[in-house]
Amino acid sequence: MRRPIQALKAHVASSRQLVGHCEWFRPIRLGLALLNGIEALDDAQRELLRNLKAAFLQAGHTVQSQPSRDSDLILSFYTIPPGTEPLRERVVEVHPPLAVAVRDHYDLDGLHPNLVVVVTVTEDLHGLSHVEMEDLARLAMARIGAFKVLFIKAHRVSRATEYYVFTTIEGGHPTIFRSIPHCFEELRDRLVTHACAREAGGYKPVKDAIPYEDWQNCCTVDYIVRAGRRLGELGHLDAPIDVGRWVSPERTQLIRFLLGWQRQAAGAMIAIAPDLQVPDRYRSNQFTGACIVTCTGREEVDKTNLRRDDDLVAVALHHGVLHAFAVEGRTLKRPSIEADELVGGMLASPPVRLSRHAEGYVFDPNGDIVVPRIWAIVHTHRGVEELRAVDLNGQEVQVVAHILPNVQDFPYAVGCGKDIMFDISRDAMAKAVATANLDSPTVVGIFDVANHGTNFFIYCASRPGTKIIPRNPFENLLNLLDPDVYGAIKLTTEVPQI
Repeated sequence: MRRPIQALKAHVASSRQLVGHCEWFRPIRLGLALLNGIEALDDAQRELLRNLKAAFLQAGHTVQSQPSRDSDLILSFYTIPPGTEPLRERVVEVHPPLAVAVRDHYDLDGLHPNLVVVVTVTEDLHGLSHVEMEDLARLAMARIGAFKVLFIKAHRVSRATEYYVFTTIEGGHPTIFRSIPHCFEELRDRLVTHACAREAGGYKPVKDAIPYEDWQNCCTVDYIVRAGRRLGELGHLDAPIDVGRWVSPERTQLIRFLLGWQRQAAGAMIAIAPDLQVPDRYRSNQFTGACIVTCTGREEVDKTNLRRDDDLVAVALHHGVLHAFAVEGRTLKRPSIEADELVGGMLASPPVRLSRHAEGYVFDPNGDIVVPRIWAIVHTHRGVEELRAVDLNGQEVQVVAHILPNVQDFPYAVGCGKDIMFDISRDAMAKAVATANLDSPTVVGIFDVANHGTNFFIYCASRPGTKIIPRNPFENLLNLLDPDVYGAIKLTTEVPQI
């Protein structure tokens, strides 16, 4: 039995470097949004500000006395009202939301995606489960009005800082202890990573590109629908979360007005569909068919109960741009925020040729079906607690590869939909392919999507112990997750924080 979380933490502890040596690094401009002046900060916040400013300047960054339209990162502060009530009750809705207040006060463009709000608490956050911490962070983000919240944990009596927890919207919450050497350099580098990351998502819609009959006849659509339902039944995908669970109806409507959404559904699924064609001008010369991906949860999509005609979309990369193809007579929804990242990495994996077989496919160097070696991916907001070998004809065989992250080139995490995350995934998929040739028993690669989940790279591979490749690209993964089949992969809601 292997424990991937332990292996991940040991790997990171021995490998991490400063971001200044990474190719994507650039000096950034940090704007300080001290709306009520420095005198409004508590002692822990003033200590953080003093040391962070020094760390940023030492590394060659610019610290602006106030934000401007060219700020790469904005740091602001908020005081949670004191009281004896639980912390969740003392985090009240800020009017206007802090992102709006900062925008209007400093005449900025839009709602700044790299606004980090610092708050001080005396409650022990480090003892919370991942689900509890994720929920508290999103509550604070929704009520305060910020995209990222940096919690300072201060001692209840002395008010001295004990540790920091940097929380992000996708669910990350790494802890940085005040006592460790280079504490503020690490905080700086985590913040700089987010400031250097640029939006990489987006897509171009193509209207009425796929005949409805072709979509109806595409089996891959049904495979994705079934995979989502089975993952939900197994407890590995969650139902959508509405922001209304954290804020008032009025605040919910304001968030919808400002951001265009009020709910999100974690996770994504994608697969190559050999049985579906997109218009010729967008077709790949290398692979048969097109990719199909789940639509974003912000479009009223429940990944555990997908509607085949409404919640999936065919996509293709054409000249580096993601195109989404509407089915005739159907409304086109936005692809998942991970789509660009996953499609790019998947289609960069080497081609394999297949021929049809009565029970599925077989590898055939002369086959007329060409798919990527990684032909499906599942992104879940879960960690992998255990990996076990499977029994094949009396022999214990490892069929899952653990792909460790490249923390030399990418020391810290960013959320999905960013160019750095795109590069991280592509790097991981290249490593995944290199770990298993066509004769390998490996059928799935797991990759820790730092601080918020796991990507399962599903190889185009035979069923364990056979020569037959299943038609359903998710079959091997689902069987490994299912305790009634192999039970070789055990997931946990405790997503590792690195």
